[in-house]
Amino acid sequence: MGSDAPRFHVPSRSLKPVRQIVIGTSLRSEDDATVRSGLALAAALEASAHVLHAVAWEAHGFPLGGSWPDASVPTRLIELRTAELAKVLAGTDPGRVTSAVEAGAPGERILSAAAELGAGLVVAGAGRHKRSLLGSTADRLMRRATCPVLIARDPLRVPPGRILAPVDLSELAADSFRCGLGFLHQVQAEQLGRVEALFVLSELTRESSGQFRPEQVDRFAREELERFVGEHAAELAGKVGSKLRVGDAREQILEEARQAGADLIVIGTHGRAGLERALIGSVTAGVAQGAPCSVLVIPPDVAFGAELVDAVAEQIEPQDWEVPKQETPEPVRSD
Repeated sequence: MGSDAPRFHVPSRSLKPVRQIVIGTSLRSEDDATVRSGLALAAALEASAHVLHAVAWEAHGFPLGGSWPDASVPTRLIELRTAELAKVLAGTDPGRVTSAVEAGAPGERILSAAAELGAGLVVAGAGRHKRSLLGSTADRLMRRATCPVLIARDPLRVPPGRILAPVDLSELAADSFRCGLGFLHQVQAEQLGRVEALFVLSELTRESSGQFRPEQVDRFAREELERFVGEHAAELAGKVGSKLRVGDAREQILEEARQAGADLIVIGTHGRAGLERALIGSVTAGVAQGAPCSVLVIPPDVAFGAELVDAVAEQIEPQDWEVPKQETPEPVRSD
């Protein structure tokens, strides 16, 4: 890259460094792209990768409990899958890439591994037989993961060249937007790919503002979107575009991704903690199901946590975003 190339600088405050990635694979051919995408991201991030395959016994017609007709069957199946996974990972650096074959529901095993390893990113395939469908594992990961989840479709271009970031101009969307930019900064610190913030204005909102004409509402929405981008991507002035569309949010996001040839969609879940994170946004779920490209889902736990880091960093060193080193304080005796 030439010395005159514009640098992509986003303060690291927006997302903690990703040092560990957990990659789930079904070992089917369609998941080859998932593994390649995860390993490419790990290389770009200088992170370690743990590739996991989970064997759900019931999916193979095996009993969940009780006695086995042949006690050697589970052992043989695990050995077979371990050998298959080793072939997939042939040539990778064992110092950077580890692997495991475990028994259990894939979604649960991936979530457990991510928690145990302190993963900063989970990568999984869409797991669909048709492009418009999303597998149960990917759906569960989106609802329950506490770190960003990449739903990989086809090998992800690393670093991604064209990124679509749908926003609804809410505070939570702002947090997710900053987290997404922080992730992209880690993947490609030198130069930002083309990022477009997209706001979809509903027909109902546009037509129900009685005191304003639809074209006036459009103008107000564009101005608000530009303010949003200016405020939450101030370090990237001129490098993040904005676009307004009118219609159904899910349909318009997917259409924009197709027309723009997006490599990646970055979107927040707008969910809340709870049983299976049941309140995951319907727009996010629909986009993840129908996207023509990979989708990076930012859960609210990550966005909210990043906002706390922002607040602390701003109080400590608002100009340089560097937390000064402190001497280790003497432990406080409790006796």
